[in-house]
Order: sequence, then structure tokens, then C-alpha cells
Amino acid sequence: MFLQAEKIKVPEANHLYGAVVYLAGAIQYDSNSGQCWRDFVSLKMKDLGVKVFSPTNKPSPFVSEISEELGAVDKYIKEKNWEAAHAYIRDKIIRVDLRMVDKSDFIIARIDPKIHTCGTYHEIILASSQKKPVFIFVDGGIQNIPKWLLGLVHPKYIFDDIGKLLSYLYRIDKSCFTLNNKWILFDEN
Repeated sequence: MFLQAEKIKVPEANHLYGAVVYLAGAIQYDSNSGQCWRDFVSLKMKDLGVKVFSPTNKPSPFVSEISEELGAVDKYIKEKNWEAAHAYIRDKIIRVDLRMVDKSDFIIARIDPKIHTCGTYHEIILASSQKKPVFIFVDGGIQNIPKWLLGLVHPKYIFDDIGKLLSYLYRIDKSCFTLNNKWILFDEN
């Protein structure tokens, strides 16, 4: 009689569980204020146990950039009240969005080369300077990435569409390999 080897179940890796992602992308000139892709990615990230920070759905009590309250900025601009517009944008939008970048573990950004954006670049640069992984998907494919971003973010983290980017993150989440030095995730338990 011989002993049969006991099957050992290897625990499923969940590298991203408990991480926080920030979703960067155009709002002001986007036809749906960047809401559709953020809603889609938010659902996918929540399936992985990743907390999502988004400028279109800010943690309470902060103002969402697509809420009616943002009409205050338009009102200030229409009135040519540049000081009030400046203060509102600085304090209620920029400060909060950059703080969410600070608190995140990685960034997912959408770049549509046809849409002028400033905040997205600021958020990507801040995350890069903080040595956080930045993943970008580009409308029309990587060949349309602004050259500055191509120099800032390694091409292996730039994707032709959101599906390819999400597939890459799923592989990271489920893999048995050790994450590279760009990933510093803490288990807060």
C-alpha cells in the first residue's frame, strides 16, 4: 500500500484586494463628463475588492465635479468673478482630486487626444512623482498618446482600450509572481 499525495490547494492570489484606485480622465469637455467609463471601471474594480476614488463620485461631503453644485463655477465665470471661480476650483475640485491621488495606490487614466484636459495630466504627473503605478488607455490606440505622456509612463502600461488594461490588472491580481518595486501595497489588517 502506498500513500497518495494529498492535493494541496494553492490560495488564490488577490494582490489588489484592499487597494485604492483613482480614475483620472477628462470631465469638462467630455460629452458625458467621463461618467460612463468610470462607472464601468468602478464595477470591475469593486469585483476585485479595490476601492475606487473618482472625481465624478467624490467621498462625502465633497462636491462631485458633475453635480449641479459645479454650476457655481459657470455662474462665477459668466459674472466674470474670476477670484470666486479660482477659489472654488482650487478648493473644491483641484485640492480634493489631488488628495484622492495622494490616498490612492494606483491610477487608471483615460486619454482621448481629441479632448483638451489639464487636470488629468496633473494627476498623472503627481502619481508618477509619488512612484505609483499609472495605467492609461488611449482612445484610438497607443499611437495617439501625447508624446509627453509616452515619456512619462512606460509603454507596457499604456493600452489601446479599457478591456486590455483591465485584463492586465486581472493578471496582476491573480498572479503568483511578486509585484515589482512600483507596487507597495500594505495589508492594513
